[in-house]
Amino acid sequence: MSKRIAIIGAGIGGLTLGIELQRRGLDVQLYEQTPVLWEVGAAVSLSANATRFYDQRFGLAEPLGAVSAEVDGLIFRDGRTGERIARLSSHEEYRSRFGASFLGIHRADLQSILFGALDPESLHLAKRVTQIDDSGDAAVLHFADGDAAEADLAIGADGASSLTRRMLLGYDDARWSGCSASRGIVAPELMP
Repeated sequence: MSKRIAIIGAGIGGLTLGIELQRRGLDVQLYEQTPVLWEVGAAVSLSANATRFYDQRFGLAEPLGAVSAEVDGLIFRDGRTGERIARLSSHEEYRSRFGASFLGIHRADLQSILFGALDPESLHLAKRVTQIDDSGDAAVLHFADGDAAEADLAIGADGASSLTRRMLLGYDDARWSGCSASRGIVAPELMP
C-alpha cells in the first residue's frame, strides 16, 4: 500500500515537491488555505539549478520560456560595501558557465505552470490547517471548515511564517540573520 503524503501549502515549494512525489508514484494530497490558487509578490529568479531541474525532471522548459525573461547579465555586490564580487556579462556567458539559463519569472506564472504539471485532483483549496494530531498511526489534519484528512506523512510547505512549524515544534524558530539582499533591474547599456 502506498504511503499517503499530505503537503500543507501549494506555493512554489509545495507544488514542486508534489509534482516530484507524484512522478515517483506516491499518493500525494496538497492542502492550500487560500480559496483560489494565486500567488502574491513580484518576480522570482530561477538560477541554472532551478531551470535545469524544471526542464530535465518535469519537461517545463517550453512553458517557462513562454512567460519568463532570460536575464542578460548579473552583477553581485557585497551588501555592506557595495564592492563588486562577481559579474556575468550576458545570458550566453551564464549558460556556458552553468549549463542552463537564468530566468526571471512572475511568481503567479511559475505557480500556474507548476499547477499544470500536478494532478489537479490532488489539490484541495480553502483548506486552512488549524491542528495536526500525530498521536496515532497517522497524522490527522484538521481544517478550519471542520473537515479532516489523514496521512502517513505530513509535510509543511506553508512559507516563512509557517503555522505547521509552530504547531509541530511549539515555537517559530525562524529568525532574522541580520543579513539582507536587494535586487534590481538595469538596462544592459547602463550596466557599469
